[in-house]
Amino acid sequence: MSTNLDMTTVFGLYNGRLLPHRLGGLCRGREWWVEGPFLKGKQPLSRMILSAGQFANQDINHIESRLGLDFVESSIPELLAYILKDHRAIAIVEDGVIGVQENVCGRETYTLSRMGLSAGAGFARWEQECSTIEDFEGALQHGALAFVIDPEERPETDVWEPGTPVDFEDLQHPPLLSEDLRRDVHWLVGSKNYRNDDHRYVPQALWEVTEHCAGVLVLHADRDGECIAIYSKEPFEVSEVLQSLSSIEAGREFLITCTVPTMMLRWKRALFEFCDELEPDCPPELRALVPIEEESIEDVDGDSTDDESDSVEEDSESVDETSED
Repeated sequence: MSTNLDMTTVFGLYNGRLLPHRLGGLCRGREWWVEGPFLKGKQPLSRMILSAGQFANQDINHIESRLGLDFVESSIPELLAYILKDHRAIAIVEDGVIGVQENVCGRETYTLSRMGLSAGAGFARWEQECSTIEDFEGALQHGALAFVIDPEERPETDVWEPGTPVDFEDLQHPPLLSEDLRRDVHWLVGSKNYRNDDHRYVPQALWEVTEHCAGVLVLHADRDGECIAIYSKEPFEVSEVLQSLSSIEAGREFLITCTVPTMMLRWKRALFEFCDELEPDCPPELRALVPIEEESIEDVDGDSTDDESDSVEEDSESVDETSED
């Protein structure tokens, strides 16, 4: 990306619901749900999705514009540590590297026979408590896809029964999560057909996981990077926390609320709606991305007047966008 561009960065925050009978889509062409059983009788889950857009030269359609949290001032590990600073977060690593890692619990090693892997390839799964930026960064580097938020305490009666023999040093660090929660989390993140499959999560497992914790944070794909999603029984509010982010407080980055899951967002429409609600107090940096187009009047020979309104061209809502409401 050229360094001579004037970039405007906007966080998009969605708070809505995930319906058991109508899950909706994810980022088009980049991620799909793993197919699971039909759910009946379940209540909708709360769904928070945070992503961002970085727009070049005040042009929302500029070729150098990027969508995803990879392009904001804070790294994703920094955002995770900031959002979850008042919560206990346990990283879940599945199909991780076989080498020994520090500060991990419930580590199990195993082999896999999957498409694209050599026969009997070795992998490991484990849990790791995360509180610092370094914790989150290390977990993500080792392949963490989910973070359990404020899990229930592991009962003393739970017995750790790994499917394969456990190394002696790992016996000293038993799992942090209850066996019920470990089983449900494994269903959520361990059902891909191959390691880099774009089908990341079994959505039905979200209802099982959230029975044992305050919520579960996962990474979804956006067009050019990743975004953050939290699924929970009760709404997980992060708006006030994000408003205190230094870059937003200083006006270097902006936060808008969205009515559509952010990785499927029509940014032009969302910014128009947000700016219209804030008028006349809309930040000029945001209004410059979606300027108001005034009516033009052309006189022809003084006899007639053609009124042409420069309408804002917007894409129609897709089924995926409306299915979340």
